[in-house]
Amino acid sequence: MTEISTSIIIVTYNVAGFIAFCIDSILRQEGAGQLELIIVDNASSDNSVTLIKNKYPNIHVIENDENLGFSKACNQGAQLAKGETLVFLNPDCILEEHAVSRLVKKAKDPSVGIVGPLLIDGGGCVLPESARELPTTMNGLNKILGLPFHESYPYYKQIAKKKEIEAPVLCGACMVVEKRVFEELDGFDERFFMYGEDVDLSVSSIDNGYKNICLSDVNVLHFKGESTDKTQLQNNYNFYNAINLYVQKHNVDAASSSVGKISSGVFAASFSKASYVRHRLRDMISVIFDFIIISLCFLTIQFVWSFMKIGDWYYYGTAQYLFHYLIYTLIWIGILYLNGIYFYKKKRPEKVYKSALFGGIFLLIVYALIPESWRFSRMILVLSILIVPIILSIKSIWSSPKSKVNYLYTHKSAQEEIRISDTPHRVIKNQDDLKYLNDGDNLVFDFDHKPMFNLIDIMREYSAIKPVFKFWKGDEGLMFSSHDKSRRGESSLSVSHYHLSQPSFLLQKRMIDVMMASILYIPIAVITGLKVKVINEILRGEMTFVGYDAFDINHERLPLVKPSLLQCFATESDLDEKVRASVDYAANYTIFDDIFIVISKFKYLTEVIRKGKVDIHEGRD
Repeated sequence: MTEISTSIIIVTYNVAGFIAFCIDSILRQEGAGQLELIIVDNASSDNSVTLIKNKYPNIHVIENDENLGFSKACNQGAQLAKGETLVFLNPDCILEEHAVSRLVKKAKDPSVGIVGPLLIDGGGCVLPESARELPTTMNGLNKILGLPFHESYPYYKQIAKKKEIEAPVLCGACMVVEKRVFEELDGFDERFFMYGEDVDLSVSSIDNGYKNICLSDVNVLHFKGESTDKTQLQNNYNFYNAINLYVQKHNVDAASSSVGKISSGVFAASFSKASYVRHRLRDMISVIFDFIIISLCFLTIQFVWSFMKIGDWYYYGTAQYLFHYLIYTLIWIGILYLNGIYFYKKKRPEKVYKSALFGGIFLLIVYALIPESWRFSRMILVLSILIVPIILSIKSIWSSPKSKVNYLYTHKSAQEEIRISDTPHRVIKNQDDLKYLNDGDNLVFDFDHKPMFNLIDIMREYSAIKPVFKFWKGDEGLMFSSHDKSRRGESSLSVSHYHLSQPSFLLQKRMIDVMMASILYIPIAVITGLKVKVINEILRGEMTFVGYDAFDINHERLPLVKPSLLQCFATESDLDEKVRASVDYAANYTIFDDIFIVISKFKYLTEVIRKGKVDIHEGRD
């Protein structure tokens, strides 16, 4: 039996979409037979654990019943580790083939405490936090002012000049430390729930007389923050608490600044850094434009129709009517949103037209149902329904970006064109052909047939052109990309023809879950004797009413769904029937499917909830 020399510890939380890339890159490492991989899952609500257990049965998986935070989970893994060297790795990292062996070799140096690689983001750019300065009040001020590379200056400038950079702080996305040193430092401080634990451990390493080294010639791809919501205010709160704890623990700038000033300053900077407001506003630009267009249509039509019918330009322009126009405009925008119009930069005019027309018809239904005293001119609404879809379609043609080229960088024996998610990709077999890349083109890497060090080199070389880099596992039909540090990456199976692989239908499914959970909350509470825990989980987005067991039918490559209370097939169905029903459900999903299944199985639903048989992992093991 091969002796374990190094233990790699990965803390996971809702990482089903990309964990396979991380694990497979570990299995490709030089000397992989001497590596021990420990996964500590912090109560993921997706299929992360099931995916790992099914595909990698030899990996040691620790399942926590709740999210214990990054530090405590890392310490859990370290306690069970058999290797002399520990590698703490984020699940959103992909390693080049010799990364672990070179980092471990450096960590063996008695003078070294922690070793880290040069981190590259999903766009091919160097992440300055690979090697950075200690956090101080001045660093917080620099963040607020937006000065470049304030965190790591002058370390960032040394990257191109030195293979080894001694820096006070290394990034926790990939940290290598000898187990004896880790124990000497008392491990991660478990008071740091998320953020700041890497800074704290780095400082402890220096305080104990060690050096922290960044190897700038060892590259690790790091898709930042993929197991957290990149724009969630809770993250900024966690960041604030981490900095506040760090300041109190290490007495930072105590002589010149109070804890409150430092904490508030850095929190304000982190809020700016997270770009919550900025990116939300960017997402809303198209919504705001459509709101203005629809509102102007209502106003223009009411002016014209008022004059033609009554002879008074402002007859239908009173405050009461203006309020009606506002409500109808908001409903129209909501229908467009639910139809997925605002999910994609490139909007198909025919989809925009159909969605806008559907929204208009829905408004007619609403108009027919409301009391007559609340109505305004039916003709204004009809004319708007005829005109608005046409204008929005024209706007979508004008505002959509130009078509981009899809490339697939793969092995030399591949055919000249390969279809991924029903989209043709022009095959590139030689690196020289990448000269045709343009801004915004999709460059898909064949992860299974190309060495990772080669792919990272390409990303760094062509990062200035700003293509969209994607990683594809052809045998599994899995694709992942994350080129915007402020947003979560895109992860999907290569099955775009399935409705449940499209964001618009996933949003509809989420909306109907919330609506049904809200409507059924009191009836289920009464029937089951206040056993509403699973209904609360649905409202929080941790579960869904209807789904299927994606891993029992994995050969069909169905999109992943959240754990469900009800299956889309009959319980007594054989495997073939389950497959057919699940494929049909995923491919042709509509909200009416969920409504029908919940109504038809309502008695069974309340019975299993009342008996307490519902488990968040039910049907997946």
